[in-house]
Amino acid sequence: MFSLSGWFALLLPLYMVHQFEEHSIDLFGQRFAFQSYFCSVLGFHGDLLSCPATPEFIITVNVGTVWILGAFSWLLGVKRPFLGASMTALLFVNGWVHFGSTLYHLSYNPGVATSVLLFLPVSTWVFYLCIKDKVLSYFQLAVALFCGVLIHLVLIGSLRAFQAGLIHHSVLLWIQILNAAFPVALAYLMPRVSTDFSALKGNASC
Repeated sequence: MFSLSGWFALLLPLYMVHQFEEHSIDLFGQRFAFQSYFCSVLGFHGDLLSCPATPEFIITVNVGTVWILGAFSWLLGVKRPFLGASMTALLFVNGWVHFGSTLYHLSYNPGVATSVLLFLPVSTWVFYLCIKDKVLSYFQLAVALFCGVLIHLVLIGSLRAFQAGLIHHSVLLWIQILNAAFPVALAYLMPRVSTDFSALKGNASC
C-alpha cells in the first residue's frame, strides 16, 4: 500500500533507475551510452570532444536538477504537494521526450525502456491520485506540467547558448544546478487545495 507521499518519495529512486539505463548500462549492454546518443541528436556524431554536452553538464543535470527537485519531493511532498507534482511532471515530460524520440527515429535510445515501463505509467498514476484526492487543482497540475516542460527548455536553451558562445561553461553548469529552483519557489506560493492531508499520508493507495 502506497500513500501519495510514498509515491512522491519513490520518484527519485525511479529516476535513478532511469539514470542507470542512460549512463551506466543500457538495454543492449552498452556502457555510458546516453552522452554519445545525445551528442548525435545535437549534430555531433561520434565527436564527443566537440559536443557541448560535456560530462560535467551531464552530471549537473542529473545531480543538480533531478536530485535537488527529487529530494524536495521526497522530504517535503506532504507539506508542499506541488513539489511532488513538479517532480512527477519531470518524469512525465522526460518519458515522453524519450518515447517521442524512439517513435521519430524508430530506434532505441538510452533511457526509453525505463521511460515507458516506469516514468509514464507511474507519473500518470500519481497525477490521477492528486486529482482524485483533491490534493492539487487542475490548474496547479497544469502549472506543474509547465515546470516539467520549462526545465527541459532551460536545459536545451542553455546548452545551445553555450554552443553558440553566449555563455561560459561554468554558467551552463550553474544553470542546471539552479534549474529546480523555479518549481521549488512556486511550491511556496501555491495555495493548498486540501487541508486534510490524510490522502497524502496514508489513504491514497496503489
